[in-house]
Amino acid sequence: MFKIIAAVLITLYFAFQLFLSILKYKNRNAPIPEEVADVYEKDTYLKWKQYSAEKIRIDIISSCVEYVLVMVLLLTNLFAILTRSIDNPYVSAIVILSIYLLATAITGIPTSYIDTIKIEGKYGFNKSSIKTFVVDQIKYLVLSFALTIGLTCAFIAIHQGIGDYTLLLFTALVFAFMLFINFLYPFLSKFFNKFTPLEEGELRASLTAMLEKYGYHVRDIKVMDASRRTTKSNAYFTGFGKSKTIVLYDNLIKVLSTRQITAVFAHEMGHGLHKDVFVNTLRSFFSIALFVVLGWLLVKFPQIHADFGFENISYGLAVILLIHAVLPIVSTFIGLLSSFLSRKAEYRADEQAVIEGYGEELIEALKILARENFADLNPPTLVVKLSYSHPTLVQRIRHIKEKEAN
Repeated sequence: MFKIIAAVLITLYFAFQLFLSILKYKNRNAPIPEEVADVYEKDTYLKWKQYSAEKIRIDIISSCVEYVLVMVLLLTNLFAILTRSIDNPYVSAIVILSIYLLATAITGIPTSYIDTIKIEGKYGFNKSSIKTFVVDQIKYLVLSFALTIGLTCAFIAIHQGIGDYTLLLFTALVFAFMLFINFLYPFLSKFFNKFTPLEEGELRASLTAMLEKYGYHVRDIKVMDASRRTTKSNAYFTGFGKSKTIVLYDNLIKVLSTRQITAVFAHEMGHGLHKDVFVNTLRSFFSIALFVVLGWLLVKFPQIHADFGFENISYGLAVILLIHAVLPIVSTFIGLLSSFLSRKAEYRADEQAVIEGYGEELIEALKILARENFADLNPPTLVVKLSYSHPTLVQRIRHIKEKEAN
């Protein structure tokens, strides 16, 4: 029965994601709102439609490959067959998760290669060499192994040591680990990119003056060498305490004027002033607690594991069921709330740019970034509500103009 339930849940989520992809594909022909009609020229807009179609198609192919792989691994009882002679729960979990991670990596590399090297390269976004792509894939795989297997072994140790009290201790452990990762993120990100301090000059002086105006302190203003991999632009706020850092893509500095970058900076500072990173961390704590409860339930009932051919509880199986059968369904509903709250935070951060007198410059910057990043100017409403952490470009422009008028 549990195998059937898992298969149904995995299939339902796959079908729902397929529906959303088809919805996005059809919505490419939706009229462009007047406020953003000047973002793309006619030829560029037609190019965007082709790019969007290719990206959606490769996403669908990737989802289909992953769906078939997971269903085969679970429904054939392959994990139980391969670990039948292993009594140690740690070794069993490591074997199962190693097979799973390697299988997903191997089957995912072709579509990832097509997406990153072929499609992104075809439209002028990708700057990664094949060597960089391969090295990145290896790094991601190593990190996936370390995190997945490390956390699973910690869960096994705690669950076998204190039983039901696992809920409290493991939640605290994962939350502490998450805080630790967030604290170290400015350092860990150097694993993939190079960061240099923003050079002295008009731009740095403008940004520093804005920080000093509010007595706001950051560790540094860094420029990331994003151009080594992509032509797309972004900026973000990261870190806690003395490690607080604002990061600007080098691409951002190339395409925006000083006032436009200052407007984007005001937005990022708005996140800091409203403690959005801290608020997001608190929300993450409750999500982690829920996920731990779900993981605990998956190891509490031996019959679940028996249905997949195991004689005893399999922690490796529990992790895979959590990832593919439980979390996607739960996360869809959680995403409705978290995405809504995130979009509210983005509106509030945009208001900081208006307060600083950079409302029009922020609109100009957002339009340029939308064009540079090949953004969807009119995405389906359902997709926005479910998964957009930022409001659409039209929504942000309307909100900024409304605040400027008040």
